[in-house]
Amino acid sequence: MYFNATYANMYQNIDRRKSHFGWCEAAFKAKQACTSIIDHNKKGGHSGRGSTDLTAIWLDEAMAFRVPFNVPVGKPYKLIDVNPSKVGGYVSAQISMDGKRTYHDKVKITLKSNGASWWMPGPKTAAKYLAWVRENGGSVEKDESAGIKNFPIFIDLPADLKRVVGLVKVNQWSQAMANLKKSKKPEGQINKMLTKMIVANVEQHLLLINKLDSSGDIYSVYMMIKNNSRMYKGIPAYDEKLQHYITFFKSKENAAKLKLGRDFHNIIERINKTKKLNAFNLAPLRNLAAKYPKTAYGKAAQAAFGKLSADLTVKLSAESYFIN
Repeated sequence: MYFNATYANMYQNIDRRKSHFGWCEAAFKAKQACTSIIDHNKKGGHSGRGSTDLTAIWLDEAMAFRVPFNVPVGKPYKLIDVNPSKVGGYVSAQISMDGKRTYHDKVKITLKSNGASWWMPGPKTAAKYLAWVRENGGSVEKDESAGIKNFPIFIDLPADLKRVVGLVKVNQWSQAMANLKKSKKPEGQINKMLTKMIVANVEQHLLLINKLDSSGDIYSVYMMIKNNSRMYKGIPAYDEKLQHYITFFKSKENAAKLKLGRDFHNIIERINKTKKLNAFNLAPLRNLAAKYPKTAYGKAAQAAFGKLSADLTVKLSAESYFIN
């Protein structure tokens, strides 16, 4: 279900936006996929449809759960039931009032359903919804919309492609590519789509490594390779990059930089875990910045020290303190 409350509805005899909010909460508790949104189009009363851009985005993302990617040709098929606990993302929000006007407030888009008010089909819908929340005066407390990953739904796949799909879902990219190359129909539509998905993921991963390297945070590069190499080994583009860094980290100069990076990351991790910070907790950052002022980690430590000195409640990742 999808509820679209027009702006004019806020000033009729019943607060339909508030009703929609409650209806969606009830639907979600009954494990039904339901979304309630804000429409800023001031024209059109109860019978008006307002703007339709978000409606179109919602339909595009929601129908992907109902209609399989490989629609059977020449024969009927049953639409797939949407299980909101297994696909999409989640909205946690509350209703606030501005005079007689209702708006969504204290909104969180999350990847877990704990405490959720209702469901979101995908990242595009969530991003559009949050933009409208902000424009309407509501606050956004958390935005994980970019992390909503929806996998295409297939029916009646042959065994070899079922295995590839299973490997892709658990991010075993090299194994998925190896199995895909053994497929009996390499030019098939699903094969091409899966190949494109694997290649895009590998390229995105390599771009992130390059971005971290260019910022000077080679410790993050090292940890990314250490934690993810098993998923990518065997893919030529990744193997080439991996070989480069194996040689790179063997040099004494880079090994020293790596140790400095580990120290900086450990300091930030300790700070983020400390419940009540004070000036004493920031001393390791000040010391690292003073001892290595011209290095990437010294500059990052200085940036972190400055931000935390101004606001001891700041909780940022170590990577956030690097300037690209």
